[in-house]
Amino acid sequence: MQDALAIPYPGYEMPVIPPQEETALDFLISLKDAHLVPWSRERAGYPTNSELRRWLNDRAVVINGRKLGPFDPVERPVNSLVFFPKSKGRVTVR
Repeated sequence: MQDALAIPYPGYEMPVIPPQEETALDFLISLKDAHLVPWSRERAGYPTNSELRRWLNDRAVVINGRKLGPFDPVERPVNSLVFFPKSKGRVTVR
């Protein structure tokens, strides 16, 4: 029986897949899973992924001083995170 991870033929090199950058939406979803995202006012619970995407599209989230879109890469480390910066209900996560 042949091993499933065996190299198919001599001289074959496995392709290197570069790591993908984390998008702003992926970052907020990971924060939601850790319960670090403000509650949705519309649902009275944690926001859905669609709400997070809408917040990013509306530029209601500032990450490291930049208003990112949902598919913009997030630069690490994240030093500041502000939800709804123009609102009275502004939320800063440190």
